[in-house]
Amino acid sequence: MRSTDPTDVPPYFWTTSIVGTLATDDEARQDLLMAGTESGDELDLLVVISTFPDRERALAVARTLVEEGLVACVNVLPDVRSVYRFEGKIHDEPEVLCLAKTTRAGEPRLRQRLIALHPYQIPEVVAVAVVAGHRPYLDWVAACVQRG
Repeated sequence: MRSTDPTDVPPYFWTTSIVGTLATDDEARQDLLMAGTESGDELDLLVVISTFPDRERALAVARTLVEEGLVACVNVLPDVRSVYRFEGKIHDEPEVLCLAKTTRAGEPRLRQRLIALHPYQIPEVVAVAVVAGHRPYLDWVAACVQRG
């Protein structure tokens, strides 16, 4: 979301314009809008990491995962370099990094589908638990994945 025009930005991203009306000090603002392990919340959000050989394949898989409701969004980051050992050789290859946001409950279906769609023989599919986050964003991810 790059736009600042409210008609272009969904309501769940409008939090910066209403924070001042919710609380007057920074601590109260954080309590209202953040969730995490320090507050006793167990967060449902996972970031699933995967790399692809090129932008076109990464975007095609990302779009499929969003359309199927397995993820709320996928960030596609170009121009990463991966150095790894495979089949006894050291490789140094350009890749595209994808960061997909899903829920704990949605992760098994996402993993299965990502492996099926992926062009690599052994794709990187690594889920990382999120320990803190902006509550409206976390709720948005959960709603997107539940609908799918």
